[in-house]
Amino acid sequence: MFSWNQCWIVSLIGLFAGAAVNWGIYNLAWTKKQISPWGKLPQTISKRPLLARIPVIGWWSLRSEVALHGNKFWLRPACIELGTAAVFALFYYQHTELMESISVAPNMSSNLLWLQLIPHLILVVLLITATFIDLDERLIPDTITVTGTLIALGIAAVFPESRLIDLGNTLSDIIFLQPASPNEQTGLKSPASLLWASGCLLFWGFAIIPKITTARYGLAKGVQVMVASMIRPDRKSRKPDTPRKRKPFASTLVIAVSMVIGLVGIFLCWRSGAVHWASLNNAIWGMTGGLFVVWGVRIVARFALQREAMGFGDVTLLAMIGAFLGWQAALLTFVLAPFAGLLLSIAQFISTRKSDLAFGPYLSLSAIIVILGWPIIWTSYARNTIFIHGSALPIVLLIGLAAMGALLFVWQKIKNSAAS
Repeated sequence: MFSWNQCWIVSLIGLFAGAAVNWGIYNLAWTKKQISPWGKLPQTISKRPLLARIPVIGWWSLRSEVALHGNKFWLRPACIELGTAAVFALFYYQHTELMESISVAPNMSSNLLWLQLIPHLILVVLLITATFIDLDERLIPDTITVTGTLIALGIAAVFPESRLIDLGNTLSDIIFLQPASPNEQTGLKSPASLLWASGCLLFWGFAIIPKITTARYGLAKGVQVMVASMIRPDRKSRKPDTPRKRKPFASTLVIAVSMVIGLVGIFLCWRSGAVHWASLNNAIWGMTGGLFVVWGVRIVARFALQREAMGFGDVTLLAMIGAFLGWQAALLTFVLAPFAGLLLSIAQFISTRKSDLAFGPYLSLSAIIVILGWPIIWTSYARNTIFIHGSALPIVLLIGLAAMGALLFVWQKIKNSAAS
């Protein structure tokens, strides 16, 4: 199954994917930087050499722009492109090993390899881009997470074999993840399943629409302010002959149109067949699971620390991961992420006395670890120990949220004592 020729080709594609990552880092961030050779030229430069657009080598040729962008500015993007190529090769190797470990016909194995690999490589590109923007600016653009979620839902609807495989089952056939995995899914084609999936999509769309939420003036007034902030109606005090300045957000219109298209797509997929509907349903529940897990932790952390502990970009990031991988993998991603984050935050606080921490990179790294280690993580640690008791998971999550709130409260007290 493994082919060195294919591995080199995947690595080469990874180099150019790394160039796309660098373009995204400098052009999708809040503060755009004219560094990428694929982006807009700085005003002091008339043109760049064609060599500058070749991955890795191009950054070496841009060393003359050090005065504009800083000393050794070219080193990080060059390493990102090399790193992306290496990650692509590693993913190819892991996926070929996975195909060899399951019983599938050789002609089907090749197709399944690419159906599994390509969506994961798309997710990797999105995660790397989000990681470095989060490190630079402490925010994750909705352009990445919202677009990535929509891509994941589209892939799930069209290519049901792109789902993670439920390894460790006793059946001879390949079983893909679904919301009830590792238990048997029931009621998949029922109208209730359609309504739940549609409701989850609408809730996700409502959550990501730009809006203002406040309870300062009461619930009724708060709802009025929230609705007005979303649709941005024309001011009644505006004179008829003056131009309208307070126009609706373009993103609100895009999200609203996407929701309408998404609802139609959900209905058509529900009517089309069980396989495609099972895949799309799994992606929708994965998106919703990721959304609720981080959102719940964000609320708990807000009360425990009395300040904003996690940005909403972390919420949409795990929702995107869940849409690609399913809610089980999203939960495992969230469980693994704090281990690296806690150690690094302690080291950062001891060395710099700064407590702010970009959580997005650790979610991204954890998602990559979950994909690469899926055969071991799922079969040896998760499938028959945690997820086999699906009905107990909500209680476990509530206990975990309470424990995290207590831990953050104690951590905040320790920091306050150390500061005084």
